[in-house]
Amino acid sequence: MLVFFLPLAASSLLQGLRGPLLDAGMSRGGFPLESLATFALISGVMMMLATSANTLQSLFLVFVRGRASYRRLRLFSGWYAIGFLLLGSILTIPWLSGFVFVDAMGASEDIGDFLTPAVRIMLLFPAAMIARAFFQSILVVKRQTRAVWGSSMIGIAFLVAIAFGVTPFVPLRASTVAALAQVIVPAAEAIVLWLVARRVLADDPFPQDSEEEPPASVGRMLQFVWPLLLTQMAMAGTTPLVSAGILRMNDGELQLAAYRVAWSLGVLGFSAIIMLRQTSLVMAREPEDHRRGRILSLAAGAIVTGVLFLVTLGPSGNFILGSLIGAPPEVAAAALPAWRFLAFLPLLASVRQFYTSLLLHQGKTRLASAAALVRVAAITAFLFYVAPGIAAAGATLGGVARLGGGALETAISGAIGRRFFERAPTATMGQRKA
Repeated sequence: MLVFFLPLAASSLLQGLRGPLLDAGMSRGGFPLESLATFALISGVMMMLATSANTLQSLFLVFVRGRASYRRLRLFSGWYAIGFLLLGSILTIPWLSGFVFVDAMGASEDIGDFLTPAVRIMLLFPAAMIARAFFQSILVVKRQTRAVWGSSMIGIAFLVAIAFGVTPFVPLRASTVAALAQVIVPAAEAIVLWLVARRVLADDPFPQDSEEEPPASVGRMLQFVWPLLLTQMAMAGTTPLVSAGILRMNDGELQLAAYRVAWSLGVLGFSAIIMLRQTSLVMAREPEDHRRGRILSLAAGAIVTGVLFLVTLGPSGNFILGSLIGAPPEVAAAALPAWRFLAFLPLLASVRQFYTSLLLHQGKTRLASAAALVRVAAITAFLFYVAPGIAAAGATLGGVARLGGGALETAISGAIGRRFFERAPTATMGQRKA
């Protein structure tokens, strides 16, 4: 189980490096503070659409059992990507874009001019992430996870070249170059994964589907997808929600830029933990494997959280923020306390990912959605009704909100998921109702 998980975790950890590297590039480019704040707004909104890639991975791992089911899901994935491309395109409508970023989220006129070009570029980001997730899922099902992290290494190479070799030297806003990098990197990774997946399927093609479990219909897949998609979008929607709350506090743009840097560093550990769901879905299907899956999840989460928190202490935290990221001094000072709170998110996520995988094995996708919606409600209540009365920096309050909401969601997910711990499925996935 650990051998299966580590390459996926390494790949996801490399993807998590995108945030700090993009921040480092923007900190060295034109208009660093405004670019960091702008990219915090745009990436948060576009990530709500891009997170659909995680839902597609869960759909693939649960439903693909043979050649016919693979072909059906491949066609479904194509239309799935087109749908999110069209959905994202509505953000290019001027009045709607102004409503979302200026009226709803509270962006000022100072960064309003930074938004339009970056939004147009980022329209391709969800489609690139969906393509990457589809080809990665093939390798996960075939248990060829060692090839996955190689594509992430190539993506990081592209990102380093853009962040440090392009951003500081071109007469463009740093946020615009960051948007280009955000699209180019997953697209390059998807191409690499496609080439590897073609070779794997040529050597080891999918068998015929079992007559007892025929390929799922489009309606059945949609029935499975929509609660998970709602959950993922609610989870990703927390980021623009926090951004909107921070912008309404004192020194909103400065605090948002600081939170962006802290969040990128916090996600660096969190991203590896996300792969625990895929590991449990593939390697802990049977009740006798549940206990090992839980031990692995808790151990991974505790180790990552411990390392992240220790790094924030002493001179190392200031060195990373000031020297490696290169954040402006006022941004680095505000980011450090928020980063310390966000360091605990991987531990909470490790528990949540394990118990969520149990729910997915049982087809209980609606139950898996409940905890995420509660978290969003809790964060909203804190940031818009409680935080304005607290004498603390906006970035720090954003970190407190994420940690508190994550703790509440984890408690609910654990309470629900415990019902299915070491319990055998009663029917095949193709026969279950969500």
